[in-house]
Amino acid sequence: MYFKRYTLLSVIFLVLVVAYTHLFVDQVFTMDIFGSSFSFPVAFWVIIPALLLLAATLAHFGFYSVVNSLKRIRLEKDLDKSKTMVKNALLGNHRSQSIHDSRLNLINSLLANTAMTLPKGFAFDDDELNEILSVINRVKSGEYVDLSRYKLPSDNVLAMQNQCNRLDVEPTFADKLMGGCQEPSSMCVRAFEAYATYADKRRLERVTLPKSKKVVLNMLARYESEKNPLDLTKDEMVALCKEVEFDDKDFIKLVQILKENIQPDELLEICYHLQMEIEAAASAYLYANLELEKNDVAKEYLEQFDEDELRPFRYYMSLKRFGQKVVLSDFL
Repeated sequence: MYFKRYTLLSVIFLVLVVAYTHLFVDQVFTMDIFGSSFSFPVAFWVIIPALLLLAATLAHFGFYSVVNSLKRIRLEKDLDKSKTMVKNALLGNHRSQSIHDSRLNLINSLLANTAMTLPKGFAFDDDELNEILSVINRVKSGEYVDLSRYKLPSDNVLAMQNQCNRLDVEPTFADKLMGGCQEPSSMCVRAFEAYATYADKRRLERVTLPKSKKVVLNMLARYESEKNPLDLTKDEMVALCKEVEFDDKDFIKLVQILKENIQPDELLEICYHLQMEIEAAASAYLYANLELEKNDVAKEYLEQFDEDELRPFRYYMSLKRFGQKVVLSDFL
């Protein structure tokens, strides 16, 4: 606050006061202080209180100048952390910063507990923040990105999505994740699904996590597959389907997968075995016969059920009898 200007003008003023007093009051004044006598020109006695007041004023100004400088430095440090707060909010890294300014602390608390979603095409006036936006968009689009420099916790949503992306392009990454999976978290379930695409039977049997339908489908899809085949008996296939309670749509999906790997006769044999053990597998047996154009077998098999059962197949076969061009998958 114009500290130097105030000091200079004060000194000039005091010099003028001393000069004026000395010029017009050229006398000596004696004062007794604690038994001692002090004799000085009047101008000297006039200037002493003014000097003391100036010193006190300068000390006051200096003290609050230091205090304000410290506050300004602390505020600047808090403002420097605002970028980190935005970065953490973008990355979903809910880590609160140590903020001293009460106004910024409110923003910090909000950002530390907010999942920030920005409109498409949004950009910051900052290259580092724009780079983070680019990384986030790449991860959300299914690309695996190295996020190690951001030091995200293992339960971070973006980090988990990135690990899922890595499992898509590198299924064997599941080996690293499965070791720490004791509970069926979303990440462990996803890792188990990838693990089921290549692990052998012995390793799969050691997994304590409950199987999902996707895990079982991945295991059954390896039956007599050229890549990572899994040796399964028909009874084991039945047991797996029962374990996760496959419904008719799941069995149809299984048929669609198996028909790419095995011969038609074997496919029909597996479907027949499944429908003998599980009622919901009837749709799979019908679907397999119709896909292989064994319409007579499918018709004979369908006659074993009530009229209100397996209706999509009945509609399909009725239209086919009348020469309509229909696709079976449109009815399922």
